[in-house]
Amino acid sequence: MKKFTFIFGLIIAFSIVVTGCSTKDKSKNKDVSVQSTTEISQIEDDSSANPDEEAESNLDEPANNNDENSHFDASVLEGEWELVSGETDGYEYSAEEAGYTTKLTIDAAGAHYSHTLYDETKSFDAELKYRNVPLYEGCGNDEWSVEFVMIESDFDAEEEYYATLTSDDTLLLQCFFPFDGTQGVSYETYKRK
Repeated sequence: MKKFTFIFGLIIAFSIVVTGCSTKDKSKNKDVSVQSTTEISQIEDDSSANPDEEAESNLDEPANNNDENSHFDASVLEGEWELVSGETDGYEYSAEEAGYTTKLTIDAAGAHYSHTLYDETKSFDAELKYRNVPLYEGCGNDEWSVEFVMIESDFDAEEEYYATLTSDDTLLLQCFFPFDGTQGVSYETYKRK
């Protein structure tokens, strides 16, 4: 039983993050362009909302979203985020069951994420890149997401991180990671502190 628990803990630790929903089309994660850390430019998408509609909450796209020069207000993501739950390969777990701790902070300069398992801590600093596509259809925010563009990272170079808000105080973090010659995906749900 101890061996199973240890192996199970390693699997969770290896996947290292992200929960909420499962992805249907990873190819959407590649349709992006790089932007600055304080303002994140939008990219055009055929599924964009009517630019004349006024945004009603932070989950909506900015007005004039078809204008290439319009910008996304990254301040909707700013704050300290606390892990609530996660999912890796269909296995759901609470923050208490995860066996690791995380810290996610987003500010005008970008994002800082750290992950601690036992006495080993890995972290990254990243810029945010706005994407005019959801993490996946039916995710809870079908309007937009952001990509974490690594500045510095202790994680594998192949790992990719994306996020979106499903409510004003709930963030979904998605991670694609190499696993046994394939690509795994994990999700973490965070609440704003």
